[in-house]
Amino acid sequence: MENLSALNTKCLSNMPMLLDSISQTIAKLEKILSPYYDSLLNDINSAGYSILAEWNRGTIWGLGHHEKHKTQYLGVNSIYPEISLYYKLPFEKKRRRNPVKFRIDFGYMSAAQDLNVIYFQLFEISEKQKILVDDFWDEIEQSIPIPDEWEKGIEDINDNNIYVQFTMDESLSTDKIDDLFNVFKKYILLPTIDKLK
Repeated sequence: MENLSALNTKCLSNMPMLLDSISQTIAKLEKILSPYYDSLLNDINSAGYSILAEWNRGTIWGLGHHEKHKTQYLGVNSIYPEISLYYKLPFEKKRRRNPVKFRIDFGYMSAAQDLNVIYFQLFEISEKQKILVDDFWDEIEQSIPIPDEWEKGIEDINDNNIYVQFTMDESLSTDKIDDLFNVFKKYILLPTIDKLK
């Protein structure tokens, strides 16, 4: 039989305090991030885009980002250590042929492999053809002025997307989060909307 380590015992004995601290911190972070959702919604509506049905205005995920992680048979799968506060804002603009569709994801995520970030990300999710080509994404990425410790990049897994983020450290502040939001809005979202006018 496997014994509990000193760390396991300490964690279990302090679990109520840890859970209380986590819930208070996530609630505080939600109050900071939710106004960004309202601001983005206003920008999108002002540009003539409509919001798609599958939106999330602040969803908290624990032990995994997918439904299957909420309940698991222990011993069959390992528990994936993750917690996130997730916002999703999909939007589209009708056109004669194919609608132009995008999705903004942002929030906080902490997971295995040293992922502990606040991020803003824009996906192009147009169904039939991608409107924004690699050259445009590259141009946007090159123009984003960020501090050295922040990250920016382009991913092309299933959708074209571009992101800015920073890793949590002792310098975290509401001003730093606000700066990240403003960089995302000014250098990623608004140039993309202008490109498609």
